[in-house]
Amino acid sequence: MHLTSRLLVAILVCWMDFLDSAVHPCLLKIFEDGKEINNFELCEMEYTTKECTPFITSFERSAIPGNYPKDGWPVQRPSSINLIGLNTPFFSTEDNRNYSTPGVTIQWEPPLADAANRDLDGFLFTWKGANKTGCRLFKTTLFPSKFLSNLTLSYDIARLLDQSHYVVSVYSMPPPRPDEKDKDRYVQSMRLTTFGSFVVGTDPALWAPSVSVKTWNNGTIDIKFTLPPPEFNLTMFEIMMFKKSEGWSKAYKTVEYNGKVFSLAAPEGSLKFTNLPSDCYQIVVSPIDSYRHEKHCLCWKHDQANTRFCEASCARTRTEIFYLNVTKSHKAGPDYEENSYYEMMPGYDDDIEVTSMTSTTYELAELLPSTIQRTDSALIGGLVGGFASACLFSLLIIVCLAMKKPESLSNLSDADSDESQL
Repeated sequence: MHLTSRLLVAILVCWMDFLDSAVHPCLLKIFEDGKEINNFELCEMEYTTKECTPFITSFERSAIPGNYPKDGWPVQRPSSINLIGLNTPFFSTEDNRNYSTPGVTIQWEPPLADAANRDLDGFLFTWKGANKTGCRLFKTTLFPSKFLSNLTLSYDIARLLDQSHYVVSVYSMPPPRPDEKDKDRYVQSMRLTTFGSFVVGTDPALWAPSVSVKTWNNGTIDIKFTLPPPEFNLTMFEIMMFKKSEGWSKAYKTVEYNGKVFSLAAPEGSLKFTNLPSDCYQIVVSPIDSYRHEKHCLCWKHDQANTRFCEASCARTRTEIFYLNVTKSHKAGPDYEENSYYEMMPGYDDDIEVTSMTSTTYELAELLPSTIQRTDSALIGGLVGGFASACLFSLLIIVCLAMKKPESLSNLSDADSDESQL
């Protein structure tokens, strides 16, 4: 291929890359010491579920989308993961009422090792449920060393399915081999059970929290749950732990949690169980009606005649049954690794008496990436992409006019053109 032909191909590839940047602004939020900073210089590209699904299905590097790097040794996993339940507004045209629907904020931190961050291409996270799997893939620039100890990355999934179980996993890129993608040293994972959509400002008896669970191989289970809207005034909760070896009919441990009403600064409650043996577990979280006197209560709702009445008990959220695999002593200290065995244990649900959660599930739109608009990065990315595209297009015309034969266009294979696109 002549030099001019090679130059033309290079220009075409660069042109498509810049167009991709304009069409797919990165919605990843980056925080330094708890304060959000501009992600424009640190996040180059975001790939959505449609684009990264072929890769997460096989974990074969050949399926990584677009021009994303496909070479390099696997990188150490992110150093932490955290899930915070979201309450996303949704207006139902069926009954003209405002609902709060479940979503999640996924937070993680870069790898601890300097070498891992030098080789880091970006991050991948997935959320997998019984009926839905989604993913986001990010191409990042090299993180300056000053960021490594105080940098947090965050992404909002605005809408998830009601009363559904998910496993959320975060990877560093380049990824591990397909047979190693579930190993602790390459992935950070947590489990999430979402609440059922509820009408805003009424019927607190129908509200139940989203619950996230993280297990550690030293016998620790971390539990977090979303707090109700302030107007419900529900601040006390009962957290029950069920254990297979003790029988599913009676709670193995029960804790009463007395917290505060929801605020943006404190949107969730949390606690942990420690010194647990290997076994199958299930967590149940329910608000406690601390004010019940005659016809007055906190857990009330309306019947079909629109008459308000008190429920015998508040709604509750029950996680999937999961297995805790203890391999280290609790005295091992803070450096213990998490337990990534999140497989659902089939057949156990029938052995548990499930209290029905009375709530209406509304069909929601496709999962949205975020309700928070990143106008700054999207606008800047669009301007830069548009300006670069115009310049490259002008250069393309000049090169084409200088060529005697446009043979490079016919020599540009389908594989080459596909590789430069999302």
